[in-house]
Amino acid sequence: RQPSKRLKAPEPPPAEDPKVSDPFADLKSAFEPVKEKSKSFNLKQIVSRTGTVLMNMLERLLENTDIDAVDVESNMTLLEFACTTGNMGLAKLCYRRGAKLMAKTRRGDTAFNIVTRSKRYDMMEFLHVYGVKINSADVEGRTALHVAAQNNDVDAICRLIEWGADVNIADNKKRTPIHLAAAGGNYQGCMLLLEMGADMNAKAAFWCLGVSIYVRAAPGLDWTSL
Repeated sequence: RQPSKRLKAPEPPPAEDPKVSDPFADLKSAFEPVKEKSKSFNLKQIVSRTGTVLMNMLERLLENTDIDAVDVESNMTLLEFACTTGNMGLAKLCYRRGAKLMAKTRRGDTAFNIVTRSKRYDMMEFLHVYGVKINSADVEGRTALHVAAQNNDVDAICRLIEWGADVNIADNKKRTPIHLAAAGGNYQGCMLLLEMGADMNAKAAFWCLGVSIYVRAAPGLDWTSL
């Protein structure tokens, strides 16, 4: 009689290699809801007492915070803070992260008007090169050229007109840049705007005043050459 053969116990299934990734991981993540980023932040957490932006803290902040989020105290966005303080590095970071360069601030201002007001010609050029419309207006309808004319900033006026600014663009009260230059007694600004094609007969809305009325009202200057 032949001895009976012993049956071997079934071998256990091989243990899963922990290093092998789930082939459906990417597909699963595609259907997971995107976590919404915060729309507000505290500027004090990323800016030192001397006004320096702490870039390492900023990078960590932006992991969970929208690039167009507003500061809880000042309502400023990072781009507005960069334009106000003249921080070119921060402005470029905002651009790379997709900030809305054309958006108005909570106060109704524009990035272009802010940097023009502070005579930051480098940041004016940056905004122009990266697509901000030269005739973009604030909540009052004022463009960067209005701001430059009011400040008698002939350098800014030259740059803006060279980049395509409309010399006769009117604000919400129908005032053109030369109206504001004349009202402020800005002789150089007026003369430059006239050379660039400003309309001396343009009239503001509420008072129906032509540029000549603004000119005569400007104190202390000889306007007879106009």
